[in-house]
Amino acid sequence: MEIWFWGDLDFAGMQILKTLRMRFESTGAWRPGYDALLPLAGSASPNLSDRKEQIDPLATGDGYADETLLPAIRLRGFVDQEAVSFL
Repeated sequence: MEIWFWGDLDFAGMQILKTLRMRFESTGAWRPGYDALLPLAGSASPNLSDRKEQIDPLATGDGYADETLLPAIRLRGFVDQEAVSFL
């Protein structure tokens, strides 16, 4: 069974994905959601008080997250999933 995760494009969100993968190995980052967030990366300042304490998980075990999402966060910054709507 495939399991998809979509949350904020930030280190905390990637840590959640990493933790889910520890229990459910097939869990992956939900591409449609994250593809919509990527162009907006950096629209939330990494210096916001609730995010400055976030720790880079370094890797999640999901190829898309590790090769695309984490580098985007490191380079451009965070964005909340509420920044996009699929309606």
